[in-house]
Amino acid sequence: MIYYSFSKTDYLDSDALYDYNYPTLVDMNGFNDSSDDLVEELLRIVFFGRLPEEEKLMDAVKLHRFGL
Repeated sequence: MIYYSFSKTDYLDSDALYDYNYPTLVDMNGFNDSSDDLVEELLRIVFFGRLPEEEKLMDAVKLHRFGL
């Protein structure tokens, strides 16, 4: 499982739209649609930049479990 993020420059097709606020989309393959403690903590690890882009999500699981 690897996560990727896509900023507005990746998905907007007009430079004129770059002046507006758009979300960064995050694709986290391999997760069920659930809201348990592990998934919430993994999202925090990803959103707060503790896991570099295109890193394995299992590394984030290790961060969560062992507090590295």
